[in-house]
Amino acid sequence: MGLADRVSGQPHRVLHSEINAWVIARFGWADITPLIQAEVWISRWIRWAVLPAATLSLLAALLTRETRRRDWLRRAWHWRTLLAATLAFVLLFAVPWQLTGWRPQVPPTWIEPAVAGLRLGVVFLLGLAGAAVMIIAAAGAASIGNPGPMDRRQHD
Repeated sequence: MGLADRVSGQPHRVLHSEINAWVIARFGWADITPLIQAEVWISRWIRWAVLPAATLSLLAALLTRETRRRDWLRRAWHWRTLLAATLAFVLLFAVPWQLTGWRPQVPPTWIEPAVAGLRLGVVFLLGLAGAAVMIIAAAGAASIGNPGPMDRRQHD
């Protein structure tokens, strides 16, 4: 919507209202809030789970020199990889992020910044754990599919 604001010169609320009016007129819906919320969550899932899984899988393919075959994208979007990335995003990014807005009732002394630092530190550490899970899932995605030369000998 930021680009639409710059191009049209109109605030995005006006554009948002025009989109609402079009959807209401076209489909006869009185309230499109669920549609907008679904779009927001799908967009977040793509930005924070699907695309990072693909990017990290490409990185794992490049580091293991699997660039001859382009199976890295198929492996990145394997259901296990997407499930791990989605769970990491929800449990270790989205849910802990809610702590950033939490303001406990503490006295306005040294305790207040200490609690804020502790709260943000927990969010940071959980985010690092989420990033580690996504990296491990992407590295594991490099092993999904055809087994390598060592794996073939073990299976024969």
